[in-house]
Amino acid sequence: KGHLMLEVLDDTGNSGIQKRVKTENATRQQLRFNLNPGQYALRVFQDENDNLKLDRLLFGGPPTERYGFSNNARGTFGPPDLSTQLFSVNGSIQHTIKIY
Repeated sequence: KGHLMLEVLDDTGNSGIQKRVKTENATRQQLRFNLNPGQYALRVFQDENDNLKLDRLLFGGPPTERYGFSNNARGTFGPPDLSTQLFSVNGSIQHTIKIY
């Protein structure tokens, strides 16, 4: 339910592209981007209540909505380091992200 929110970051962590896609109970979504060669990271979350933000428990606790990062990177107490999320683009690639 809700929308899948995806953001493409460059190798410095700056946001470049954002997409919002209706989920319709899908277990897989395929999105296409035209990216120049370089290093990128992806972050995604399922915005179940369509409020355009990743909801968390009180006082900045853990997320209450599903989320994921490129390379299926995981952080310990917060998001993973950008360096663990970066992947190279030099032509056509396919990247799968698991959301938790």
